[in-house]
Amino acid sequence: MDLFFTLLRSPGNMSHNTTDWILAILGTYAAQIVSTHGSDTHFASVTFCFILSFIGIFVSLSAKICLGRSFAIVAAIRIVKTYGPYRIIRHPMYAGYMLTSIGFLLYNFSLWNICAISCAWSVQILRIRAEEKILSTDPQWLLWSKQVRWKLLPFLY
Repeated sequence: MDLFFTLLRSPGNMSHNTTDWILAILGTYAAQIVSTHGSDTHFASVTFCFILSFIGIFVSLSAKICLGRSFAIVAAIRIVKTYGPYRIIRHPMYAGYMLTSIGFLLYNFSLWNICAISCAWSVQILRIRAEEKILSTDPQWLLWSKQVRWKLLPFLY
């Protein structure tokens, strides 16, 4: 799916910083190292975890659809999107990833998965900071970011 959106993206002023690229790649794929093996502890029902994960996928996909050709793995200055989930938080795609990983972790609880998801979330926070550093050079984004206060989780961050 990301490949599809990447191939259709419009050109923009993309970051050429190596660290931004590493954060983008790790942030996109780090959560893939979770495991269903050795996780006999379930903190929630499979139905609840499925619904939470489904909501996360829906939020991420709706953010990608709103971005359309402005989607990119690496931060780039393109047309600012201010509708859909972007009316509520600045990084709804990452919020969706987090909801999905929480749903997974609640049903597949293990030390390995806690470490894997914690690392993935840490990278996402660093990725958000790197993206916002680049995006803050765009006056349109600065204006919008003052209206949309929350980066990832409403009322928290």
